[in-house]
Amino acid sequence: MKIPMHFSAVLLLLCMWINFTGCKKEIIPLYCDNGFIPNKDETECICPEPEYFLFQRLNADGTLRYTSCVKREGVKYRLKFEDKNCIHQYFEHYEKEGIGVFTYNLEKGVGAIELDMGAPLGNIGGAGNSGFQDLRVTERPDGGIDVSFLFVPWGFITGCHDWAERTGCHLAIGRGTGFSTPDRKRFEFKIDWYEECTDTYLDSGIMRMW
Repeated sequence: MKIPMHFSAVLLLLCMWINFTGCKKEIIPLYCDNGFIPNKDETECICPEPEYFLFQRLNADGTLRYTSCVKREGVKYRLKFEDKNCIHQYFEHYEKEGIGVFTYNLEKGVGAIELDMGAPLGNIGGAGNSGFQDLRVTERPDGGIDVSFLFVPWGFITGCHDWAERTGCHLAIGRGTGFSTPDRKRFEFKIDWYEECTDTYLDSGIMRMW
């Protein structure tokens, strides 16, 4: 029996469709965790600068727990310490780069800074009697901000540099002053450290947020 031409064409197309769908690979969506995002081709997870930055979370012994990707947005900044600082008696357990959250009210002239340096001992902020205290902000004519604060470390400073050996005092306080760029996207602070027993100058450090 002769098969009609149009029926043969339909049969051929049906066979081709079956073969094509049978051979097509299943597309598995790319899953990215810890804040990483897929690239355009969805072939790898990335943390693209400058909108995002890498952040390391540590274990109790100071080893790396995991790395996450943090987005710079709103009042959240990348943060880095330079020179000599003592934000915590276990400062060496912290990565020198972390996350800074800076909120402020220019009308009232006050603000608050909270730090997350990736260590397992918790964030560092203005709560209680440690962290950033008496933080003041004023707006400059160019739109930038001038900042001043006191920083009270959590606990004693016996583990910070040679301060206790030099002075015999185990307590310190940081007196910070800083400023922002006119667009308020970058801040730089100088922290002068003094021991609290006789108010003797110890060292100076830098804290940057961007």
